[in-house]
Amino acid sequence: MKTAEDFVPEGKDRGFVAKLRYEHNNYREGYLAGAFAPKDQPFEFMAYGKKGRRGDQEMSRVWGNINGQPTRKVPTDEDTTVAYLQGGFKITPEQKISLSYFDYGMDVATVWQNLWHSNYSERTGPVIGKLKQQDWVAKYTFKPIANPWVDLTATAFHSKGSYDRHYELLPIQYENEDKRYGFRVKNLSHFETGRIQHRLLLGVDYEKRNEDAMMLNDGELSDFGSMPNTYNDTGVYGHIESSFLNGGVILQLGGRYDRFERKVAKHQYSTKKSHFSPRVGVSVRVADGLYLLGNWAEAFRAPTPHETHSNGPLNPHYWYLPNYELKPETARETEIGFSWTKNGLWAANDSLETKLMLFSGRIKDMISLKRVRPNETPPESEAYATYLNTGSVKRHGFEWTGTYQHAWGDVGFGYSRVRQTDRATGRNVPYAFADKLNLHGHWQAAPGLLLGLNVNHWFKPKQNPETTMSRGQRLWYVRKAFTIVDLDARWQPRPWASGPFGRDMEVTFGIKNVFDASYMNAFVTETSQRVGKGRNIYVGLSTRF
Repeated sequence: MKTAEDFVPEGKDRGFVAKLRYEHNNYREGYLAGAFAPKDQPFEFMAYGKKGRRGDQEMSRVWGNINGQPTRKVPTDEDTTVAYLQGGFKITPEQKISLSYFDYGMDVATVWQNLWHSNYSERTGPVIGKLKQQDWVAKYTFKPIANPWVDLTATAFHSKGSYDRHYELLPIQYENEDKRYGFRVKNLSHFETGRIQHRLLLGVDYEKRNEDAMMLNDGELSDFGSMPNTYNDTGVYGHIESSFLNGGVILQLGGRYDRFERKVAKHQYSTKKSHFSPRVGVSVRVADGLYLLGNWAEAFRAPTPHETHSNGPLNPHYWYLPNYELKPETARETEIGFSWTKNGLWAANDSLETKLMLFSGRIKDMISLKRVRPNETPPESEAYATYLNTGSVKRHGFEWTGTYQHAWGDVGFGYSRVRQTDRATGRNVPYAFADKLNLHGHWQAAPGLLLGLNVNHWFKPKQNPETTMSRGQRLWYVRKAFTIVDLDARWQPRPWASGPFGRDMEVTFGIKNVFDASYMNAFVTETSQRVGKGRNIYVGLSTRF
């Protein structure tokens, strides 16, 4: 989170920042921030406010019909307000406490479950809603100058979020509520044993979360099965990094112990389990700038109350069945690769960096939603479904990145691949991933003017299965490649001095999806309304005072 020091210029006691942004695909926002942090006083304070407005969004292709006419626009009406306050006090030069408050609100007129639907019907009208979130965060830091063993950070937090909405024309009201509080404490130590240098990180965190929801349909209360519920999560972790031979060999050893408890009040359900997840990593320098890398780690995820207790026709597609015996999922993964950095490759001030990592692992008891009772039709929804554990899932792939930097700018690339399949059937779990190629670069066209290009290409995914059945109709999963091109520019008219419009004035301009190309995620079917946004031209202006 931001602090007053982020907005106060060097040598000053106060500072202000203002920014405006306009997007031609129906969005605009502005924010103003001010901070006060006198150098001869132990206190600091900052305030931030933002206002945003979003209208109907144009998608990358025709997704359906409104009033019988093909359309690319999704009905959208959102008003966003954000406020943030932060204050700090230096107890001593080595100790500091701070308190922050974040308040987010959005008034919306949109469609029901807008991740799945793009229009509301004349029978229901739009969904009128209010989204709210408030966060309190208290923080304490202690870093003695002459004591390398102590670099302590302790944080306590309380968060509350809710979304209350109703149909304009139907007597249906739905509200979700999420409350969380907890703390995090960590300490970083630096020490030596002979010629070996060490960094030791120790920490503990705790979070309690309560979820609840209420849905009234013409005065009748709906039961989701999984709410109200409670999460209790505690974690204790340690990580030590040891450097041998002046950084020629770096060894990392770590582990985390997690203990979780889940409760669902209506079913008097409670489960407690724990797990230890180890990690080992190594880096070996084999030549100047060239390092071989290796890592082995285990990860852990507990099932949520929604995965164990969801029950009934919660959406038009599935009638959910609970699974009280659902197990946690664990993953073990091995990574190997290399990194190479070379300065002065073709010029005195250039540099080349590249990194390649290959990974392979197994996920045990992976949790995924699956159709069941294929020969039965539920009273509502299309089919029965429940969350099940998949015995063993293979996950493998690689990521390769590189960047070349020069005085005139930089160019870079990235290529990634992920495959995740059920070892028993050979089919994708839970769905396919598309290989992704990224190309990007920046050119310092003139003093203060930086031009940028970003290209993302998703290759044709390898679907297995290639189709699915829905309401008696066979649908194909995405089987096309997609390419999205973005352009951006940043202009600082007078970066070396202050002018009548403040200091560090900056103008930004760009085009998202330059060629207005259509694109879809690899896991959806080709008839899905979940298409990406169309071309979007934006301009922004920011300055500091």
